[in-house]
Amino acid sequence: VSVLCNTCQTKKLDEAKAFLDSLKVNFSIDELKQVKKLYLSSKKIQEEKLSLLKELKNLKEIDLNYSNISDKAVEFLKELKNLNLLSIEKTNITEKGFKELQKELTNTRIIWKEKEEKTK
Repeated sequence: VSVLCNTCQTKKLDEAKAFLDSLKVNFSIDELKQVKKLYLSSKKIQEEKLSLLKELKNLKEIDLNYSNISDKAVEFLKELKNLNLLSIEKTNITEKGFKELQKELTNTRIIWKEKEEKTK
């Protein structure tokens, strides 16, 4: 198993753990170093906290389907250059945000489907 990274500060890992804890994801710091896949579907996410995911150097897949993220999250997600798969179906990310992610994450398979507007 690969180590997260030799130069990461423990504080950053602690912050990442606190973020995941807030989502009711239960990891120790050692387990966090090994995370390859995150399934955060249907979670309420503070978008600026997504910046902490870049500390997870082994992270290859993220499922954010049906979460509350919007185009604001794009600035943080586009930093995750090691991803193989990013699933953002039925979120508040617009087609413009999706295209920006495609442009930035050229080696990542991105699954996006626009959220349907609720009809009255």
